Amino acid sequence: MFDQATPHLRQARRYELSAPVLFSWARSGRPVHSGAGVTRDISPCGVLIVAGVSPPKGASIQLTIQLPRWDGRGDGMILVGEGIVVRAGNRKTTDENGRRQCCFAASVQFYPQPPDERRISEGETDLPTVQ
Repeated sequence: MFDQATPHLRQARRYELSAPVLFSWARSGRPVHSGAGVTRDISPCGVLIVAGVSPPKGASIQLTIQLPRWDGRGDGMILVGEGIVVRAGNRKTTDENGRRQCCFAASVQFYPQPPDERRISEGETDLPTVQ
């Protein structure tokens, strides 16, 4: 999905995980943008996201991920994070409904929140602003 010439920069092992994610990003002097997608994999310091829109490499990003519970019953912990987009895929695919999908990877500092504090599955649309 990414250029094969890109060096292997991962600092921690990634785990395959499909969880809903909301994200917003900005570049200096430009307006804030937002999107929604699904994680493909995650680590303690980064995430790979599949979405209909991709922030550009180098953009500051804030995101909220709704983790599943370990037992599969309902929603689990919420991860809120901020970081930098380190790769933005140039290969685009389509989902089962024919909508354009692309991938991007971000180096992220995560801040866990209790599961009752925010819920993506209930239509949460208030994304944190990027400063």
